[in-house]
Amino acid sequence: MNREDYKEENEDLQATYTWHNCKRIFHQTTQRGTLLEVIDRPVWGLSCFMNGIVQSCEGDERIYHRALVKPTLKGLGFDDLRIAVFGGGEGATAREVFQNRNVVHLDMFDWDEEVVTTFRTQFRQWGKAAWEDPRLHLHFEDAFQVVKRPPIQLYDAVIIDMFDIDKETLTQSLEFLEHVCKWTKRNIGMYVTTQAPFLKPNHNHIRKLRTVLRNAGFKTHLSSIYVPSFHGYAVFLVGVASDNE
Repeated sequence: MNREDYKEENEDLQATYTWHNCKRIFHQTTQRGTLLEVIDRPVWGLSCFMNGIVQSCEGDERIYHRALVKPTLKGLGFDDLRIAVFGGGEGATAREVFQNRNVVHLDMFDWDEEVVTTFRTQFRQWGKAAWEDPRLHLHFEDAFQVVKRPPIQLYDAVIIDMFDIDKETLTQSLEFLEHVCKWTKRNIGMYVTTQAPFLKPNHNHIRKLRTVLRNAGFKTHLSSIYVPSFHGYAVFLVGVASDNE
């Protein structure tokens, strides 16, 4: 397999990266329209790109996924926990959820079954044993439709591991979060975006997302962590029910 240059256009960061000496390991456009690529890049190793934007790299994906999951599950106690995840098709979010031994049930909603199947069968470095864990229940549905139907039994925590929120998707993301607030009375954790060269906590998108959570009775906690392969700070927002602190 020949090595080649791979160009990444990142509109959110207003940057173009040209990665040299890469190998295109996997390339497929799913029936859902997702361009899924797995690129072997020097230094970073296997890297997952969706629609031309890096999603995670085997070299540092744990930084991102632990920063998303651990704060969301913090403080939930030692009772049996039921968790819902929207997105997370690589399986790494589920893997980190199962690090909490109190989790007895995890519903994972991802609309693109082909993406999930690819990582379950060909790139198991991300999800590892999570795929065979009997606590994992997969649902291949459109999250934006599913979320409109609150579950009969509320979850202890809901984790949103989807695409970056930008000005084109902000309104839809705010509506989505409003529905998610009806899925749990405890904790909500979400990935917001990647910012560079530094964190901007007063960003308009963050302020509006926090307002949605606060109006639903959640206290909000903003965090960020530098992810080297992103060349920026991954930004996370956690909502904790006021009576859960």
